[in-house]
Amino acid sequence: MSAYLICLSINGGIPLFTRKHGDLKSVPFALLASLNGVAMFGLSHDVTLLNTITRECRVQWRDYHNSIRLIIVVPLDSVSDFHIHRLLDSIFQSLVLLSGLDDLIALRNIDRVKRELRAAFPLIDSLLSGLQPSEKTILFSDMIGGADVVVASESGQIQSFLENFTEAVDSTYGAVIVAGRIVTATTNWWSLHTDELALLSTFIWTETLASLSDTPVFLPIKSPTVPFRLVTCRLTAEVQVSVLCGPQPSLPEIEVIIDKYWKQSSPLLQNLQSYLPRCLPSNLHLDRSLLGFILVNTAKKRILSTVSPQFPAHQLHQQQQQQQQQQQ
Repeated sequence: MSAYLICLSINGGIPLFTRKHGDLKSVPFALLASLNGVAMFGLSHDVTLLNTITRECRVQWRDYHNSIRLIIVVPLDSVSDFHIHRLLDSIFQSLVLLSGLDDLIALRNIDRVKRELRAAFPLIDSLLSGLQPSEKTILFSDMIGGADVVVASESGQIQSFLENFTEAVDSTYGAVIVAGRIVTATTNWWSLHTDELALLSTFIWTETLASLSDTPVFLPIKSPTVPFRLVTCRLTAEVQVSVLCGPQPSLPEIEVIIDKYWKQSSPLLQNLQSYLPRCLPSNLHLDRSLLGFILVNTAKKRILSTVSPQFPAHQLHQQQQQQQQQQQ
């Protein structure tokens, strides 16, 4: 499904960015100005414009903190209004995540804010792709509201490595993530709001490939004005460990700590990759008629999903055996 997303400043109607999903041309400036102008005209008459429908598409406007306006255009026969509202809220939270609420409200330096928001583009594009889930969709956290997880028998052992590592970097927020799904996390990481868990997992998954990254992030609910450091290390091709910490230790010091605390975990981490794309242990057999499922823990807001439940169990077993032989 195709979609246009437009982000503007309410005071002045200055375009901050535009994004699109699908094979579409760029938004003409005249159309952009018209969509914003009709909302401004309504406000001048004490009318808040929420949505409208044309013969082929649906347009929705949503304002945040009397500063940022998001406009989205989607086909008429698409997802519900509730889904679109949730999508726009998630997109705004992704802006807060990378830029901070204070800068978005004040917009004192438009050019600087525009540069900062570019870092959110991969995350926003991933959220827009959720408008049309397919077999390639592996994360459902933004649509459902929760954290995507993997069920791994090694999670208990990996938890011990994670606890020691987070303590060494003077933090209590840490998680081990494989392909955007949480394998295990500290208690404080799980205590974050479900929207923050979803955004962090998706942001880590969509980040540019790097062995070690250090990004200032603002938690949209817990800390929208004071940044944390999100430090992410790629332990294997698919497995990452992330922590939220303060200004210390420095990145070179963290690199030394990673080598010290994760070196012995290599066999466990290699095994985690064998859970993809099934996200379940190989000894858990499911009915062959099952083509896919989404299992939601409504109390803890955790999501287990797969579109490959019949990924051959024997193939998983062979992968594990080969990895064990290589390690020996």
